[in-house]
Amino acid sequence: IEYMTKYILNHPYKYFQENFAGTISKRINKLADGVDNVIIIVIVAIFRKLLMILFTAGLFYTIHKILALAIVMWALLFILISLYFSNFIEKDSRLLSEKESIMFGNIVDSISNIFSVIIFSKHKFEEKYLKSYFESTKKVDEKIRHTFIRISYFLGVLNSLFIGFIMLALVYLKKYNLITPGDVAMVLSTFISIGGEIWSFSDDIRTIVKYIGECNQSLVSLLIPYTFE
Repeated sequence: IEYMTKYILNHPYKYFQENFAGTISKRINKLADGVDNVIIIVIVAIFRKLLMILFTAGLFYTIHKILALAIVMWALLFILISLYFSNFIEKDSRLLSEKESIMFGNIVDSISNIFSVIIFSKHKFEEKYLKSYFESTKKVDEKIRHTFIRISYFLGVLNSLFIGFIMLALVYLKKYNLITPGDVAMVLSTFISIGGEIWSFSDDIRTIVKYIGECNQSLVSLLIPYTFE
């Protein structure tokens, strides 16, 4: 934040004429928070869950390769689906970040002009002026939420199919004595928890993409070159 603030203060006057102080502050804050959140998710969540998935796949491989293959395919499919939708999420996140920054800039501008608003009784004008920004920002936010809901619904269906497949595989392997009752108990106690980790892992990917989109938009807006005329 300190570095970006010093950098922004060296921008020419045209930049500050075209951007409200609240907008600039919101962009700097979003950039800093986004970078912190991405680092935390990668270090705390992504690495741990990835290691757990690989460990579980290795454990299942010692029981039977079909079970290991199911876990690997389960994780890969969830990751690929999340990456496929990441372009849409990143694009909408950029738009949402820009609209939120502009909206907060206008809010700060309206509040800073509160004395003139009271004196000249422009409350309705200010409310109408801000309402358009609220509505446009809300639409983009709802679009992102609906995208996450659709992805979650789709992954939920796939999650149920994979659980069903593993259950059938256990029945088949036990029927032909390819695994022991102890193996069945181990798999049942493990794959339920690993299913949650795979789901959470794919959700972390989408969250990171959302933060990256916000950071990119803020960074581009803050680094736009301006020249004196």
